[in-house]
Amino acid sequence: MDANDPTNAFAEAMGLLMGGDAAGALAAYEAMLVRWPGLADAEAHRGVALHQLGRLEAALAAYDAAIALRPDYADVWSNRGTALFQLGQPEAALASQERALAVQPGHLQARYGKALALQVLGQAAAAVAAYDAVLADVPAHATALANRAVALAALGRRAEALVSYDAALALAPQDAECWSNRADTLRVLGRPRDAVASCDRALTLRPDLPEAWLHRAQALMDLGAPAEALDGLGRATALRPHFAEAWASEGAALERLHRSAEALVSLDRALALAPGNVEAWCNRAATLLSLRQEQAALEATDRAVALRPDFPGVYYNRTVALLALHRDAEALAAAERALTLDPSDGQAAANHGLALEALGQHATALDSFRQAHVFRPAAAELEFAYGLALLLRGDLGRGFAHYEARLRSDNRRISRVFPQPAWDGLRPLSGKRLFLHWEQGFGDTIQLMRYVPLLAAQGARVTVSVPDALFPVYRDWLPGIETIGGQAAAPGFDEHAPLLSLPHLCGTTLANIPPVLPLVPDPGRRAAWEARLGPRRGRRIGLVWAGDPGHANDRNRSMPFAALAPLLDLPADWVAVQKEVPQAERAALGRVRWFGPELVDFAETAALLGQLDLLITVDTAVAHLAASLGIPVWLMLAYIPDWRWLLEREDSPWYPSMRLFRQPRRGDWPGVVAAIRAALEAT
Repeated sequence: MDANDPTNAFAEAMGLLMGGDAAGALAAYEAMLVRWPGLADAEAHRGVALHQLGRLEAALAAYDAAIALRPDYADVWSNRGTALFQLGQPEAALASQERALAVQPGHLQARYGKALALQVLGQAAAAVAAYDAVLADVPAHATALANRAVALAALGRRAEALVSYDAALALAPQDAECWSNRADTLRVLGRPRDAVASCDRALTLRPDLPEAWLHRAQALMDLGAPAEALDGLGRATALRPHFAEAWASEGAALERLHRSAEALVSLDRALALAPGNVEAWCNRAATLLSLRQEQAALEATDRAVALRPDFPGVYYNRTVALLALHRDAEALAAAERALTLDPSDGQAAANHGLALEALGQHATALDSFRQAHVFRPAAAELEFAYGLALLLRGDLGRGFAHYEARLRSDNRRISRVFPQPAWDGLRPLSGKRLFLHWEQGFGDTIQLMRYVPLLAAQGARVTVSVPDALFPVYRDWLPGIETIGGQAAAPGFDEHAPLLSLPHLCGTTLANIPPVLPLVPDPGRRAAWEARLGPRRGRRIGLVWAGDPGHANDRNRSMPFAALAPLLDLPADWVAVQKEVPQAERAALGRVRWFGPELVDFAETAALLGQLDLLITVDTAVAHLAASLGIPVWLMLAYIPDWRWLLEREDSPWYPSMRLFRQPRRGDWPGVVAAIRAALEAT
């Protein structure tokens, strides 16, 4: 054997390398290079040994030395590209893999490495083509199939991605990451239950896989289970505390659970980790809107637009923020931008309708609400919005039918679930025990109590639940009808219905709205208020200028007390009929008498109302109560009123004693007050 022939030494070193002894192989190759310097194969395999030992920088130097000795060494160019990729240098890795392919066009490892680099560089279409080249030679290449699926999903080609995932899993069913990525694609394809099942497979294989917990939580969110999703997101962030996407999703889940302050903390944590996360900025805007920080919400959408101006989702919250700030033309432009980017986006179409309404374009707005429902007929919130638009325009038949979508909404606070069947409006009620339950605000309850005796007249034994504050008003309302407070346990019953479903179940139209059944104040309380108020000092007029500050639309429907100043020099006995008056406004009440602390419940308020000749009020429950007592009510309405007040009319089909005064333009309370002053002077 020739002492200058390195063949045996090379074979021995290769045996060590192939046997998994990378350290022994490294020593052998280094000994060879001392004895036979300039041996390209020894430098190349020394690089492989260093690579296997995780010494990537040293491996890269060895690969460069081998290439310097043999520039056409395709294997080394490819191994060098892999090391560069692992060092976080995908552009250099791509160049190295392309050098390998220039030398040997069919080099499988270089083709695969090129595909990986292209994918990381965001060149998804080129990555798919590169994976296809690999699969043309090796159709059963499971990792190429799995990564190709990820690239297809990034291109929005979700159905093709799912096929590729399934092919990969047929070859490698133990690939937990593939099951997890497959779940994300299933969720986007509208199959959240299948997505959860796919994540469960992933987590059976790898319970410590954060992405699987994330994707499972996102699917649960789509299934309307934010509390369960929140638990999974906690698992994801515990496994990977710097997992920005999981923190962002946690913020979204907390917002869905109406825990907005906590949501903001999670979203800010996500953005601290990943300031370029567009969806996190969008979710932050939504949370700030819930917290009524509209200007900050708008600024969050500014950040999102700067990062990705072609992302349709950012324009949803931008439209809502601009509407809240009364920047209606800009809001319309934002909604139109969203529809340009995604013409079938139902939420964008609904926002378009809101912006058009704000601009007074009511007929066109209805078309947008209708289109939103057509785009996403299964979306309860969009059908509900369409129902509200129809109701506002007086189409009560269709409007109340679509209004029922609220019961399918994620916002389960507005509905109650019972094992007994819900009455469908068709089954005979004679002899049945029917439970009617309140659902939303005080005003809604008062307005719709008129339906209760209609159902009792059909032979039902009716029990009706009302908010506790209204219970004293309706305790002994009508003979034969049992009334209970909102916190009281539901009695035994055969069927049930929420009060707000009764107009639909009873086939209500503008032509057949049931008359309001007049309420009668408690005689003892009324006498007490007569004594408290004393002799009349002229026409006695009640005032309500603000409602519950927690109401979602309070900013639009309430006004400052100062806005009523033009009325107060008119001769009248002015009485404030609202329980709460901010400290800052109390000193300005002047000749307006206020008895807020004594208005302990609605029965007390009803007794005070019974002493009035007229109530002038914004849209609050007191308006419904006064009108149900038969007292003249002048209702001051925001430019976009609640559905029950309809459009462009001065009377209400719900209350014959009510007169409507509408803002002539958005936010124009002075115009409303001027019209009321003129009406007072004329009567």
